[in-house]
Amino acid sequence: MQLEFRILSLYHIRFFIDCSYICYFQVDSNDRERIEESREELHKMLNEDELRDATLLVFANKQDLPNAMSAAELTDKLGLHNLRSRQVSIFS
Repeated sequence: MQLEFRILSLYHIRFFIDCSYICYFQVDSNDRERIEESREELHKMLNEDELRDATLLVFANKQDLPNAMSAAELTDKLGLHNLRSRQVSIFS
């Protein structure tokens, strides 16, 4: 199995396994000030040709903090409803 890691920024990591593409996106669910930046990075990444058919897995960390955004709020703020042609799962 070939595994390649590429760090996009402090909060964004993606990886590819063989020919099955999985896009792993980690977001700080407590960082409301940077959620728009996270959304922009996510959509920029998903527009790359090599990720056209990738399944998107979103991991919302820091859910234990009192002001953390819920999975529903993150779905809205990250624009995940607009990704209708892609399989998307969010884990919080």
